[in-house]
Amino acid sequence: MNDVFWIKGDPLASLAIVLCPLGGKGLLGELLAMKQGGVQTLVSLVEKDEAVMLGLAEEASLAEKIGLRFL
Repeated sequence: MNDVFWIKGDPLASLAIVLCPLGGKGLLGELLAMKQGGVQTLVSLVEKDEAVMLGLAEEASLAEKIGLRFL
């Protein structure tokens, strides 16, 4: 995932929008790419049942495992 869209504003804020990551086997790679892109905290707006359906059930644990804060 190379799509980290940083929000530009005045004053500057460290805020970005990213696309929903690929689920399943590609999830860890997607999260690592977000981290390499400068993301430190990930806030998901996906409901728990949707996360399961999208293959994102392990998103929180994987994010925290690689050092991302997950909310």
